[in-house]
Amino acid sequence: MSTDHPKVLRWAILAAGKISKVFVDDLLIDPRTREVTDISHKLVAVGSRSIERAQEFINSFEKLKGEKVQAYGSYEELFNDQEVDIVYIGSPHSLHHLHTKLSLLAGKHVLCEKPMTVNAKQAEEIFKISKEKGLFVMEGLWTRFFPLMTKLQEVIKSGTIGNILQVHADFGIRFDPKECTSNHRIFDPMLAGGGLLDLGPYSWTMLAMTLLPQSTLLKDPKKMNGNKEHSNDGNSLNEESLMMPKIKSSAVMYRHPDAKPNSSKIDASTISIIEFPTSSGEIIPGIMETSITRPTLDDRAVTIYGSMG
Repeated sequence: MSTDHPKVLRWAILAAGKISKVFVDDLLIDPRTREVTDISHKLVAVGSRSIERAQEFINSFEKLKGEKVQAYGSYEELFNDQEVDIVYIGSPHSLHHLHTKLSLLAGKHVLCEKPMTVNAKQAEEIFKISKEKGLFVMEGLWTRFFPLMTKLQEVIKSGTIGNILQVHADFGIRFDPKECTSNHRIFDPMLAGGGLLDLGPYSWTMLAMTLLPQSTLLKDPKKMNGNKEHSNDGNSLNEESLMMPKIKSSAVMYRHPDAKPNSSKIDASTISIIEFPTSSGEIIPGIMETSITRPTLDDRAVTIYGSMG
């Protein structure tokens, strides 16, 4: 792609909430400020529960004054907009699967806020549709792209800390029930509330970025056949060769004081031990925790134990 004529990616925003506003703030930053010259981004549509709310969202951005951005009072109208290339989904967790699916079926690429789905079955359906239609779909998790993450992987690859023996990732934020009603997204089970789906993707990402590069989730690569994909380190991967790591988990369940007595609970704290196999036959444990009842200490978010420190 010529840098004189960068590809213009035309975005639509589905759900005009707080997280969508944070995303648009970043989207409107000129890519050239981060030395990217082959692509540019343009916001062309916003869909919300009402056209007034969508327009209010558009008007909140100084950089959009004078720009033509279509406001829609229904998501169906947004899906039918032929000017849209890709949809950013910032709706509640429980709606991510539906909205991602509808976007793909409408022929749109998708960037969905984490978690993309609330279970594996939903995720399998999403990727099946994406593959069939030849469309890009991705879970939005900004921490994966921090410069710090790149530096961290460089340090691990250099061998400075030796072989990784264990990684402990913890993410906790205290949500005070006195300040949040029972229908707040974090406390409402109908909105897929709880710490695991809201905070867990961050803890999992730290395990994936540190342990997967040295974990061999492969059978004998020489015996692999069929269509091959490649991991970041160049190893060939395919679905038949991947072995799921073993997971042991437990959770402390919680019900908001103002919730109905017979209503479902959400997970207040979780801990999972994930076993990552290596080529030597050893197992590297990855421990991830989440909590909505206490915050994580600044110096205890991620601890990586290496054979050399």
